[in-house]
This record gives sequence, structure tokens and C-alpha cells, in this order.
Amino acid sequence: MSQFCGVLLKAYGEFTDRVGTLNSGAGVMSARTRTAVERMTGPFALSDLQAECPGVSLATIKRDLQAMRDEVMLMPQGRGRGARWRRLDGRRSASPG
Repeated sequence: MSQFCGVLLKAYGEFTDRVGTLNSGAGVMSARTRTAVERMTGPFALSDLQAECPGVSLATIKRDLQAMRDEVMLMPQGRGRGARWRRLDGRRSASPG
């Protein structure tokens, strides 16, 4: 009986470890979106991020873009399907210096 309890406790410990990993999935997807945005070198479209982040839902990408806009990391250019996004950190001036 004590061996059974030991096996059960070990299995429960592994289960709780895996559940903890599953609960952090949304954060992992947002991190993938942010990493992809950091790699973008110029204005980009939502479809560009979808291509860079396979497995991340469209809703998650949109939510992350809005959050980064609210954090003043991105600026949208245009609206709707033709909208493009531009990073604001590290931008260079277009005028000769």
C-alpha cells in the first residue's frame, strides 16, 4: 500500500508541474509576438506577424499589438486591412543630419 501511495504522490507532482506549464501558455505566445515585433526592421502588417508566429492566434496577435501601442512601443499607420505598424524604439530620422 505504501508503494502505491508513493507512486500516486510522484504522479501527482508531475501532474502539477505540467499544469503549471500549461497555464503559462498565453504568456509564451505573447512573448513570441513581442520577439517577432523586435525583429521587424520596417513597417509591417498583421499578416507579417502571423507568418512569423505560427501557432499564435490572430486574437492574441491583435491583443499584443494593442498592448504594445498602449505602451508606446508601436504606432499604427492606417486602419483596417491595409494598416501597417511601425516600431517607435530606436527609430532613425529620415532627414539628412
